[in-house]
Amino acid sequence: MSRKSVHVTAESMATPSQVWTLLADGPSWTRWAGFDEVDYDREGTPAPHGLGAVRRIRIGRLSSIENVLAFEEDRLFSYDYVGTLPFKAYRADVTLTAVEGGTFIDWRSQFTTKYPFTGSLLRLVMTRVLTDISKRLAAAAEGVAADGASAS
Repeated sequence: MSRKSVHVTAESMATPSQVWTLLADGPSWTRWAGFDEVDYDREGTPAPHGLGAVRRIRIGRLSSIENVLAFEEDRLFSYDYVGTLPFKAYRADVTLTAVEGGTFIDWRSQFTTKYPFTGSLLRLVMTRVLTDISKRLAAAAEGVAADGASAS
């Protein structure tokens, strides 16, 4: 089965640091991404969100485990996925780039499917999911930025 790719982008008026704060903090995803539960089976370096962290995620009755593979503050967050969805060798890389007026969010994932003839459907589903999550991340970070500005 061939390797499939998904690539989505979003822009936020928040700084890379403000976007990073939400992206890296797994439990915060319950507030801004619509996840039901995110917790750590193992903390990473730096604790708890960093390299080597193992995050357990639940959305409804679906649960998954993500292993943090790269953790470069304000710049790169990478993870792989282990769960009930029909993926093999799933990896995602989220890159944050400072741009005039905010942050460019670049979310790329690659995977192989467990079952024949499911790649196109899974690519469509993951494109929708990652587009939604990246837009929510951008908006939530802007909320953090606005809260910080009003607190000043």
